[in-house]
Amino acid sequence: VWASRHFADTQHVYEGGLLGVDAVPCDPTCAPAGSPGCACVDDLETETGDPLDRTDVDALALVSQASDDDFVAQLVAHVDVEQSARVWIGGQYLYHWDGYAGGSNNYYLHSDGRSVFTFIPSGLDQALDPTTVALDASYDLREGASPFADQGALFSRCRAISACQALLNEAIDDVSIAVAAFDAAALVDDIVSVIEADIAADERKEATLDDIHAAQAATRSLLINREAILN
Repeated sequence: VWASRHFADTQHVYEGGLLGVDAVPCDPTCAPAGSPGCACVDDLETETGDPLDRTDVDALALVSQASDDDFVAQLVAHVDVEQSARVWIGGQYLYHWDGYAGGSNNYYLHSDGRSVFTFIPSGLDQALDPTTVALDASYDLREGASPFADQGALFSRCRAISACQALLNEAIDDVSIAVAAFDAAALVDDIVSVIEADIAADERKEATLDDIHAAQAATRSLLINREAILN
């Protein structure tokens, strides 16, 4: 249902819902499949489409193995790079260290009828809080990574290859434009105002009202200060 709203056609939707699962070829010497360090393309769950015909995502997995000289051409052939680079950089901007770029986790892969993939972010519950895992506020757009898993292979390869770095720079420009046009602090203020009475009246809340207000203020400040990393 969701895919039909956003794409003209859909071949597959795969979920990377386990930490470290990535569209990379499987290592036959690595066992058991899905264990730390052994996760691979076979561990991506088929959410939509034929579960027996995964040739599209198997082809995507081979992109991670392309030579430096051929990597960008292979990436462009199999991935909507403009869209996906914005997802990667946007996630990094929001401290989504638990996403694809930061830790090959919490994402979906959509393939259309041409077997071209787009990256769909999910599971942003750890975002906007670098203190969650003792990260700091300087979490880098390119080098920022989860302490629990490697960066997504395609993102990691892209930021290491000069021809692909240009694509990430374009994504940073796009994110900069979006951030400049979006008043995040005002949105936080609006949300705080709308939920304040319900929070105050909630007898089951697991934090004090002062702690909640402090967390709201911290998020607001974080969004304001984060813009500097785009410069």
